[in-house]
Amino acid sequence: ESFFPDTRFDVIEFNFPHWRGKTNARYNRELLDGFLKSASTVLRPDGEIRVALCDGQGGMPAETLAEWRQTWMAPMYAAEHGLMLRRLEPYDPGYGLSSHRGVDRPFFIGESPQRYIFTFPSDEAIDSDLQISCRHELRVMLHPAKLKKSVLSFDD
Repeated sequence: ESFFPDTRFDVIEFNFPHWRGKTNARYNRELLDGFLKSASTVLRPDGEIRVALCDGQGGMPAETLAEWRQTWMAPMYAAEHGLMLRRLEPYDPGYGLSSHRGVDRPFFIGESPQRYIFTFPSDEAIDSDLQISCRHELRVMLHPAKLKKSVLSFDD
């Protein structure tokens, strides 16, 4: 926001963010969190933030809690900044990937890198694969002696 105080963007994209080092999920989460926080302040209300991530980095789909904990938890950090994961797309960079460990050679992005599309909440439906359903059960104990027969009948 300090660089673009009066500008709002339709699309902000960050392809394959990575903190230095082989695997350091904590620093990569901090990098992703800081980016989403900053980008959300200059995004138009109907804009998109796109983040391309390698296999297993983003957290979608994670099938177990242990698997989720090994990811960069992209949807969770986005939610902390008022964003939601709108959709996932396969991602083919279409350009040469270089500068792996400071050497001009490609880095491994896995078999199926994905582009995470984050937006502010709206009336637009999210992809059905990303919709989460939660079921809660509420039980209320009512004392029969305190109920009026005209309000509730146990015989019905």
